[in-house]
Amino acid sequence: MRYTRNPLLVCSAACVAFLPLTGLAQATTAAVVAQYEAKETPYLTTSGKPSYYSYSSNGVTVKKVQATMAYRLLKPAGFDVTKKYPVLITLHGATGFVTPEQTSGYNVRNLRTVNGHLVGYDPSDAGLDKFIQLKDLVGKSAAELNAFLDANPVSLETFLLAKYTPKGVPLTAAQFTPSDLLKFATTDYPDLSKFSDRYPAIQSQFPTYVIAPQGVNMWSANDLLTVKSIIAGLPAVDMDRIYVVGQSAGGQGTYTFISADPAYFAGAIAVSALGSRVSAADRLKLVNFNLWSLHGDNDGTIQYSADLGLFNDMKSKSSRMKFTTVNGRGHSTENLILSRYGDSGSFVELNNAGAATEGLVRYNYNTQYAGANGDRESDTLTWLFSKRRLPNYIQYNAWSNVKSLKQGPYGDDDADGKTNYAEFVAGTDPLSASSK
Repeated sequence: MRYTRNPLLVCSAACVAFLPLTGLAQATTAAVVAQYEAKETPYLTTSGKPSYYSYSSNGVTVKKVQATMAYRLLKPAGFDVTKKYPVLITLHGATGFVTPEQTSGYNVRNLRTVNGHLVGYDPSDAGLDKFIQLKDLVGKSAAELNAFLDANPVSLETFLLAKYTPKGVPLTAAQFTPSDLLKFATTDYPDLSKFSDRYPAIQSQFPTYVIAPQGVNMWSANDLLTVKSIIAGLPAVDMDRIYVVGQSAGGQGTYTFISADPAYFAGAIAVSALGSRVSAADRLKLVNFNLWSLHGDNDGTIQYSADLGLFNDMKSKSSRMKFTTVNGRGHSTENLILSRYGDSGSFVELNNAGAATEGLVRYNYNTQYAGANGDRESDTLTWLFSKRRLPNYIQYNAWSNVKSLKQGPYGDDDADGKTNYAEFVAGTDPLSASSK
């Protein structure tokens, strides 16, 4: 295949934006598993009494004490014992719950899409891999492009024309001109919401421990206690920067973890979780917590309305929560955790569900803020890793609720130039400008 026969490559640097995201397959790849160390730790319970799990053996249900928790550990890139590193806990969804007796998936299925992205892995088929490589050829000579195409027999024209069909209307070879490609880059991909070409740089930009615990039952306070023991044994941890993220049952686990001990965490991202299960008492504990929830409004597995109801309640409390709705999206949202969502916008993904439905699918989204001073940072990783645990969180939260503060710890309800948290520390009145 020669350059003169391939008009797709005649473009400027704008072509870099024409890079779709594909999600990690449910079956965890060896490329991801190899980068996470397999570990195990004694399982702890808040009551001190044994915790049990069940599994089926030859049609018989067997009940067994959970003695250990398996987990996967990723250490920070360029680890330096003289520095302090955050910890990111990733909680898997329902399909990740397996027992030690299910040896084929135990301590493997706990690694999910987000774990692949965190080590620079974005699985895709060969054609997409080759297309992604083209970003390195932008501005190169015809001879250099020819050399690349000769070395890679995948027909890029065929691949693109077959799969990249915006709005369901296939393009013919004649229509797929350089100007059309530039239109995709500037119009159909205005601000690429996905990280595609950014994954390899995540660890260098945000060096962090990543812990992926293996669940055998739905996530509980016992699991959190055990994960805390893992973190306590790690060297060089910044205890003011502990984070948790998860989707579906993992998102529910995220709510469970931060509700059990909000003072332990600096921030959390919960995707496609059941917000109605967060109790009224726990909601009060989370008023000043850095929480970002995302949910597709076409979710047929976990009701979108339940998460929206949580947000609306937290909005009535002027909390720090933010909530992103992905219009038309169903429950499959694992690949949305590491992304960018401003106040409103759209992104386009490749639908690989089957030959009859392959093509580009556009999703619109909007983000709402529960409090006046909600953090509008659109990049989920930048948002998350910028958060630090609030000192004396429990005491401040109780004080803030009594005072009915509207703007959170870093806001200034009485506009006296002193933050609410500073007034809490000083013992002054956050509702009186004359009290400083």
